[in-house]
Amino acid sequence: MMKKKRKVNNRGSYLYPRLNFLKFFVITCIFSVSMYVVIVYLFGGSNVSTTAPISGNSTFSRISFESSVWCKIDMYDNTHKTCTFNNLCWLPSEEQFIFLLGETSIFHGVTDWRDLAGLVFSSAAGHNRFSMKIAVISVPVAGEHPLNQYTIINEREWVYFLWRFKPDNIMHTVHDDLLPLFYVYDELCLGNIQACAEKYKLIFVDDLQDELAFDFYNLFSRESEGNRHEEKPVFLRYNWKQHKKTSICFTHASMGLPRTTLWYQYGFGKPQGTIEGSMISMSVLKRFANFMLKQMELSHPADFEGVSRKESYPSQRALYLSRSISRKILNEDEVIETTKSIFSGLMGNNSPLKVDIFNPAPNSSYSSGMKEMMKIVSRKPLPMLLFGMHSAALTVAAILCIGLKAENTDLYILELFPLGIDPAAVSPLRALVKAINVQDSRHIFYESWVNYEPTNSILPSTKVDHLVGGGDACPTLNLSTILPAVECCHNPEYLCRMFQNTVVDTKTSYPGKVKSLLSQPNPKDKAWGSSSQGLRSFREFKWFFPASVYHIQCLWNKTEDEGYLILTWTSPINLYGHLHHYSLTATLQLEIEGMKNIQKNEDVKGDTSLKESVDLVLKTPKTTAVISIPKHLVGKSGHVLHALVWIQCIVPLKYMGQLKHRSGLDEFHRCSLKL
Repeated sequence: MMKKKRKVNNRGSYLYPRLNFLKFFVITCIFSVSMYVVIVYLFGGSNVSTTAPISGNSTFSRISFESSVWCKIDMYDNTHKTCTFNNLCWLPSEEQFIFLLGETSIFHGVTDWRDLAGLVFSSAAGHNRFSMKIAVISVPVAGEHPLNQYTIINEREWVYFLWRFKPDNIMHTVHDDLLPLFYVYDELCLGNIQACAEKYKLIFVDDLQDELAFDFYNLFSRESEGNRHEEKPVFLRYNWKQHKKTSICFTHASMGLPRTTLWYQYGFGKPQGTIEGSMISMSVLKRFANFMLKQMELSHPADFEGVSRKESYPSQRALYLSRSISRKILNEDEVIETTKSIFSGLMGNNSPLKVDIFNPAPNSSYSSGMKEMMKIVSRKPLPMLLFGMHSAALTVAAILCIGLKAENTDLYILELFPLGIDPAAVSPLRALVKAINVQDSRHIFYESWVNYEPTNSILPSTKVDHLVGGGDACPTLNLSTILPAVECCHNPEYLCRMFQNTVVDTKTSYPGKVKSLLSQPNPKDKAWGSSSQGLRSFREFKWFFPASVYHIQCLWNKTEDEGYLILTWTSPINLYGHLHHYSLTATLQLEIEGMKNIQKNEDVKGDTSLKESVDLVLKTPKTTAVISIPKHLVGKSGHVLHALVWIQCIVPLKYMGQLKHRSGLDEFHRCSLKL
């Protein structure tokens, strides 16, 4: 009976094929939509450039996630942090970041609310402009909470928030933004900067909507997914400004730029000048320059082998940085010819100097100008001499030259200044060379020339903006006096001096500076010290220490009247021929045989099994040592003599006049002899 009924039902299905197809279509659609939602949630996510919420009408009252933060204290400034957030939200209408506090929220590297309130987006210190506006709100959000009215857009790309300090100046772009960003990428991606550049999308927090140096920043920012035309970094305030009552929640967001690589400060709260103890290094500059070349798809110059001054020089190359807007050198041709003549005179007639001239002003943007400069800098051979009026371009050219130069090539830098300027106060380039010379001054030489003749100085027009030396105040000032370091930012005396045009004295003062620069003795031989020490660079001087000795062996030699302990060991694996010696400490302990068993049975406290202990200290240049056993111990027949030995290798290192003794770890060994 059941089979018959089932047959009837099947016949009914065949009688209504349209109804059956409709059911199939509805089920298929529901399944497809469901799978799409699951896949998008698990593997997808909107791009940073998304303009519509991917989570529909989801509101804060229904969110289930919470925020977390991991921060790292800056090595140079323990008040400054770089942080990574999970589920950090942004309210465009209020221009406010939101941290959603829940029971599972993680706070790593922050102790209380003051740490969150003190986070900043820039590497610049002493300025409150770059603070992160963040509010902490508890979740779950319920009831009449004001956040309930916001619709959520969930952004699952990895993003990096950056507040550009001064993107209209290429030196500031490199010093304040890109080198710190390079450094933090180096940490986040374990040295693979390219991986971070392909992982993170840069989001600018600043409100400078001009696309200043965008091509340059774009080298550090990933392309938007699925949109080859949206390759540039994104403006936070502009990109989502049309989303009213909307929250943009970033699943993975990092922020903050380390101050570790900074070497110059601009006078916020104190006079401008060098950052003492800067941690900028040759290693960072070299890897930064190579990364920039690779990202810009420029070929790397082959290492140009330097030659001694006593040998015949091949054709050498110099790079002159020109200016055409302000702070100009009015007799450039004369300056260049004078420089070439002095070079040939010092180096010999077989040492012609080819001078390339670069002026970034005619280029359409700082980025394109930078790429053109990188093309010129990276030509073979690399420039041996950089010179020109104080400028951002000259500083960046020096950064690139220092980063690209071979280990054994010389680089000479001559920076010119207008009347009344003190290079020690205003020159980031001078500060950079000073920081680098603490590490390696064998091949980098710097000189500055300052105009001291008022008749060779010409003020800018009073009709131009006062920020570039214009206005009525400049003609009334005594510009011939040297201005000390000033605080930022619009000191009229500083601006009037800095933007003067100059006629360089090529008869007396300028030739003297060029000769002084090019005649600086190359302290290569002095820097190496003893060749047996094997030092190759400052990096080795900074990081080298001898490893532990190994394979320590004891050989006892005892007669009735005397005894010796002969110790042998193997030298540390990394000595490389360094001068060295060994420090050895030995403790001889006489143990009464059987005393330990008595102690166990009678519960005697203290080490009464040791009858006598003798400490010996000696130094030896060899990997063997002979220790004479005191005669009063040799005759203790029936006792046990223990030798506790610590051996340490010590290497005296000399570099650039510095002498340091480096010690390896003690290696311990114990051996015994029954007397």
